[in-house]
Amino acid sequence: MPSPGSDACAEDGGASGAVAPAPFRLFCVFHANLDFSAIPDADVPVVLERCYARLLDAVEREGLPIGLEMPARTLARIAREEPDLHKRLAALAERGLLELVGSGRAQVVGPLAPVDVNRANLALGSRAYRELAGAVPTTWFANEQTFSPGLAALYREVGARALVVEWNNPASQRPELRALRARAARIATGDDATLALLWNDCVLFQRLQRAAHGDVPERDYLEAVMREVARAPGGRLCAYGGDLEIFDYRPGGSSPRGAEDGVEIERVVRMLGALARDPRIRLVLPRDVADDDPGPVVELASAPDPVPCKKQPRYNPTRWLVSGPDALATNTRCHRLRRDLRAAEACGRVARGSLDAALVDAWRSDLRTRTTEE
Repeated sequence: MPSPGSDACAEDGGASGAVAPAPFRLFCVFHANLDFSAIPDADVPVVLERCYARLLDAVEREGLPIGLEMPARTLARIAREEPDLHKRLAALAERGLLELVGSGRAQVVGPLAPVDVNRANLALGSRAYRELAGAVPTTWFANEQTFSPGLAALYREVGARALVVEWNNPASQRPELRALRARAARIATGDDATLALLWNDCVLFQRLQRAAHGDVPERDYLEAVMREVARAPGGRLCAYGGDLEIFDYRPGGSSPRGAEDGVEIERVVRMLGALARDPRIRLVLPRDVADDDPGPVVELASAPDPVPCKKQPRYNPTRWLVSGPDALATNTRCHRLRRDLRAAEACGRVARGSLDAALVDAWRSDLRTRTTEE
């Protein structure tokens, strides 16, 4: 198989008059979340320097366009505690090297929260993105890559044009999705409207993670991408759609070897750079693949898997329902808080929507997994 950078498969559009095929487009969405329950507050400066700042350094140095998804709470914390980093985000977005991908005010597992909590989360997030980034994202990332059909219309309400969701688990139960791994698709949002789907690929992004960590050779990841390029000429693929805080940092663990020098971020950049230099490939922002080809309207949920989630089977809605410390009681308190708040609003004791931010924050998925007393 030709390696990235080889032009052995490129067609000659010169004397033969053949038309060169459309480039295969790769995009990335790095998930950044300072609320991650495994990151203690004392480590936040380390995470901002080793993970966030180094990624931006590489983007600027190599000219690699990326999507960066973060809850508005994380963006607000960056603006408050690291204003220079916040300015860099804005500058890279202005240059077309970074697209801010939305998730909401906080990371909330949508299928587990009431519709008004989800609506408030997206609306509050949109307002904060406009204030802190100057615009509301048009590409959004399904929180925890967990989806139910009712969420699509809520994303449309905040102006979303595309939604990043995992392909692997829905496709495992829906045969009609299997041929669409590198192709366009849309999901219905009601009233004859649709939302473009950008497929995330957990198998692929976990390959990149293992290669970045030095567990497998980088060529393992590169060859996996190139197989898809050869299989679906002119297609599109999410080259990475996972966590940012796992490179040169280990949530809840000791630092990996070489973390001080940014070894793992450099491996990520080296792999993405090798792909970007291949003449068959174009590395683009997520929004650049959302509008060209509408694709078929599809469904993600199925009878065996009514709430598609991410990665391996252990990642499923019950993870956030019952696996955290006292999770059942936490969820019960959240429902009671919502009930009492809505009742107080209805009788005029509380201004409508005035406490929605606190309500949304109480529903965060990061309060339901590896939580600490802090």
